[in-house]
Amino acid sequence: MQYQRDRLCVHGVLCGLLLGLVGCSNGSDTSGSNVLAQAVMLTGSVGDGPVANANIEIEKASGEVVARGTSDGAAWFEIEVPAGTRYPLRILATDGTDLVTGRAPDFVLETRVSELTQNVAHLSPMSTFASRVEACTLKRRPHSSSSHAWDLVLNRLSMGYDAAQFGNPSSSPVHPVNVAGLVVASEGLGEVVRRSSKAIDSTVQSTTADELIDAIACDLAADGRIDGIGRGSSPRIAAAFWAADAAVLLEMIGTQLRVDGTDVASRLDAAITTMMPAAAGTKATMAVTPALIQQARDAVAILQTLFGDAFLTRYAVLLDTESVFTLPASVGQTLTGGDLAAFDGLPARLAAIDDATVAASMTGVPLLENAQPPLLSLAATPTEVMSGARSTLSWASTGASQCVASGDWSGLQATQGSTTTAQLVIPARYQ
Repeated sequence: MQYQRDRLCVHGVLCGLLLGLVGCSNGSDTSGSNVLAQAVMLTGSVGDGPVANANIEIEKASGEVVARGTSDGAAWFEIEVPAGTRYPLRILATDGTDLVTGRAPDFVLETRVSELTQNVAHLSPMSTFASRVEACTLKRRPHSSSSHAWDLVLNRLSMGYDAAQFGNPSSSPVHPVNVAGLVVASEGLGEVVRRSSKAIDSTVQSTTADELIDAIACDLAADGRIDGIGRGSSPRIAAAFWAADAAVLLEMIGTQLRVDGTDVASRLDAAITTMMPAAAGTKATMAVTPALIQQARDAVAILQTLFGDAFLTRYAVLLDTESVFTLPASVGQTLTGGDLAAFDGLPARLAAIDDATVAASMTGVPLLENAQPPLLSLAATPTEVMSGARSTLSWASTGASQCVASGDWSGLQATQGSTTTAQLVIPARYQ
């Protein structure tokens, strides 16, 4: 027993010495593998729409500013980070002129740089969300990595930007092939922030664009979902974000993205040319991918649980049935002035819905992760009739909450049932 006690005593002394040495090591700011041995030049761009003459600050984790600069007239910057700077860094951009809106950005744009070898840093709404997701995550899990934050953002808020093809939107070089995708995705996500913050402003829960980004970022950081349970968020904030997200994604798919209520296709084209003259003539369009369709499908599904309108079901059907090749034209033809007005009216309707109903709609968010497109069978008996005769339509579905008839019949239908047609004197088509 004495031997055991002696061993414990010596072990305790050694532990105390080791802790003391670690404490001394942390007191230095000029040693370690995360400190720059020599100055480096960070280059990048600033964009919601590309932002010219933005004021840029580079700060350490402590908040100390180590370098300042300004983006040029084409939204590019080049700033030297001095030797001895300890990483990670946070880069923030304020003021300047957005080449699409013609005014200063509506929120602070930011990104983070963790690796000494990274010399490219683009600031966008996507990087802003990733930075703030990381900030929220670090408060809960101090050793979480920036890659986790980016995974969450690119899964839910990529707005069609294909990181697998073009690389990380903050740390990968921008070139004529990917510039349009970055500009359009950035403008789209920025517009979601603007619309959803205005929607919240119409309720008793007034919030700025920066506060909304913080809330959604912490919502994502909490469980990887936008469901209103993160720090600073609420079901109403999440629902407003989903409503804005659905409208913007459909506008992007239909190549008619609006900012401040106006189609900005020509302004986006001009901004791309200003930012990168080598890409002159490149149209501000977003390639429709399965990931983009899934993001739009999820957003529309949440709105259906809140409102259940037939116009929402039309888009749910298009997103479930059209291919990536035919969907843009179909959405563009369907997204008429009436539907645009209907989407614009959702925030006011959301403000009138009671808190319990809004909260209940967010319980469906986890179900989206494994949701599959609904299946439908429709049959006519008989399929050929004499003139003046009738046929019986029978249908059944799996995974559908409602059915919408089109062709020679119309309106909302039950998820299963049957009906008899009117007398048929010419060929008819029922969908």
